Amino acid sequence: MRAVNHVVTGATIGAAVQNPALALPAAFLSHLLLDVIPHYGIDDHKGRRFLYVLMGDAALSAAFLLAILFLLPGNWLLPVACGVLAASPDLGWLPYWIRELQGKTVQMDPVSSFLARIQWCERPWGLYVEVVWFVAAAAAFLSLSAHL
Repeated sequence: MRAVNHVVTGATIGAAVQNPALALPAAFLSHLLLDVIPHYGIDDHKGRRFLYVLMGDAALSAAFLLAILFLLPGNWLLPVACGVLAASPDLGWLPYWIRELQGKTVQMDPVSSFLARIQWCERPWGLYVEVVWFVAAAAAFLSLSAHL
């Protein structure tokens, strides 16, 4: 899944659970669950298209996290922390991507291999799945935030 979906899902968990001892691990584990769902993917990690998708995803994720500050001025910390934590496993791909851009051989560690295997279905049509997920998760977050 795109980072923005991980962020929105994590933030929704933080808004719903409100107990950091439960919300933070649940947000982290949500990353694994979302990556099992068929989602958008690009095989060419060196092309401009991938870079545009990556930068757009980062911008949308940051915009959502900033919006939380305005939507929940007194209760923003846990949803933001959960959103960041839910997206954080994808930061582990950065060293591999850099090595790939440098034309170096990429050998994954066991954790990265596991994370790659669970993303069994990354296809262009997965964009539709991601849009539906985003709309549903954002609607759930907005509904929950109205009661905080």
